[in-house]
Amino acid sequence: MKKMLMDHFNHSHAPFILDDKAVSELLPKLDVQSLMKELFIAIANQKAVQLNQTLTPFPDDKGDYITYLGALADEDWATTTVV
Repeated sequence: MKKMLMDHFNHSHAPFILDDKAVSELLPKLDVQSLMKELFIAIANQKAVQLNQTLTPFPDDKGDYITYLGALADEDWATTTVV
């Protein structure tokens, strides 16, 4: 998980906002199953934490979005780069 979809991630930059086309183009570059396995193994080994989930309902009862946040102890986010 050392490589992410952002080039030289820097906390001083504005957040990246991706539309459905951009996500569709980038998603095949991620090995999601391996990333999830790595995350769950890290949680089991107490090398990661899973924060509380956040439920965001859409207006007019049109569904919701659940955010699952986590942090890995062994990641160096200051030097993360793009695949």
